[in-house]
Amino acid sequence: MDATIIDFFTTYILTRREPSSYPPPVLTASEVSALEPGGKLFGLFQRVYALHYHSRRNTSPTATTITQAVQVWHDLDIWDPDGDQEGGIPPEPQILLQLYKHAIFLWTYLIVHPDDIYGRKAQNTMRDILSGIEEVREVPELGIFLVIPLFFGGRAAVLAEHREAVQRGFEHLMEVFGEDEIKDPYDSVQRSWRLYDSGMQSSWDWMRDDE
Repeated sequence: MDATIIDFFTTYILTRREPSSYPPPVLTASEVSALEPGGKLFGLFQRVYALHYHSRRNTSPTATTITQAVQVWHDLDIWDPDGDQEGGIPPEPQILLQLYKHAIFLWTYLIVHPDDIYGRKAQNTMRDILSGIEEVREVPELGIFLVIPLFFGGRAAVLAEHREAVQRGFEHLMEVFGEDEIKDPYDSVQRSWRLYDSGMQSSWDWMRDDE
């Protein structure tokens, strides 16, 4: 399976690097081709990162930011993963794709509502991410891809029980895959918890995190 989205995440998103056209689209026949270059979710992932990157120039979401976010939500709603795969998608990859839809929704929601981390939509989506991760984390070929939904879900985890579930998720990934692509996202999530506990409502936003 093509893990380019993980590379994009660690190279651009975690480091707050300026968005670019990387990587070029390619055609694949993978069960999770939507997460690969040229795939629908990969494209949305890049769009939301560009939206987040450029929105940080403003103290509050602009009309343009909100309009673009609404378009992302619309595209998420109408996208049919089975339409990308002849014969449909098996259950575990289907759950993984749903996790990415949740992560993209949550990310976009917090860009538009940066101080609503404890709101109903953010918390419900975070819980959906955590429950989905439990269903697929033991699938070897899918495991490494859980780091991204875990990163976004973890940033909205404000209660001890949810943080413990996030910790277990990251520790499991480090045990199976090593620390190379896991430790920095985990450290970033833990940093967001410290900021939230200190009173920062927008603690999720690593793009503005100058702690």
